[in-house]
Amino acid sequence: MPDAGLFSNVDTIIPKTLCLFSGGKDSAMALLHEIDSGKKCIALIAECNSHAQLSDGPEVDVEMVKAIAEKIFHVETITCNTTDENYKDELVETIDNLILNNKINRIVTGDLNH
Repeated sequence: MPDAGLFSNVDTIIPKTLCLFSGGKDSAMALLHEIDSGKKCIALIAECNSHAQLSDGPEVDVEMVKAIAEKIFHVETITCNTTDENYKDELVETIDNLILNNKINRIVTGDLNH
């Protein structure tokens, strides 16, 4: 019988993917691909003025985007509160912190406009 300690660090064994998630079809497909590949996923939602930050298109309510990630895809969500002036810097800082704290080892996005 295997030692219970063998599986005590299962989070470090399963690859963890950060998906820059807007709730749109491109980021949803990227997230679904990672889930179907057996990876544990975290959805990062960039919030600016209580709306999900999208590169193009309408402003979307952050709570709706979180609900899509949590209730449809069953993944953990993290919200990055950004400002218009520092959007990219704040997003990169959040991602850097997740990498430094060994929370993720892979990043995907639905498009390259972030």
